[in-house]
Amino acid sequence: MAEQTANGVPLAEAYAERRGQFPDLYRALVEAGMAAGDLPSVLEEIAHHAARRAAKAPSREARIRSRLRG
Repeated sequence: MAEQTANGVPLAEAYAERRGQFPDLYRALVEAGMAAGDLPSVLEEIAHHAARRAAKAPSREARIRSRLRG
């Protein structure tokens, strides 16, 4: 992605090419942030959102233990 954007590919387009790796919401927010000229604050919000999602997600170990317990 860094190489793409360094070569002039818009960040929203780079996100779109990686469907499945990033939620569609992130691509849409990046596109809106670029259009509004406020990309830094949008990227900050995406980072906070991703951190909250990661904090809520059960760890891999917890998922395995849950499955083993039935």
